[in-house]
Amino acid sequence: MVLGREAILKRVDGGIASVRRFQREVLASAQIVEPHRRVHAARDPADDKFLEAAIAGDARYIITGDQDLLVLGSFEGVSIVTPAQFLELLPATESEA
Repeated sequence: MVLGREAILKRVDGGIASVRRFQREVLASAQIVEPHRRVHAARDPADDKFLEAAIAGDARYIITGDQDLLVLGSFEGVSIVTPAQFLELLPATESEA
């Protein structure tokens, strides 16, 4: 996962322990999918696999910093957004209100 990269770890309170805890939480609720069709839509062909997985999993969002995906905006009903954009879409919790 990208979260293990040194540049990410420097920005996370709690370092690697926090990242590992987050990874466990994500994996506990993750859905493993097997794409059933190939697409050729991203500027970088290596990124097509993310589109294929999102479609196979009926995802609503791809959250990424990859400009080759972000330039699409959306693909077959899947919105492609930055982490900051995604956070803006989340409803405020009571503690933030």
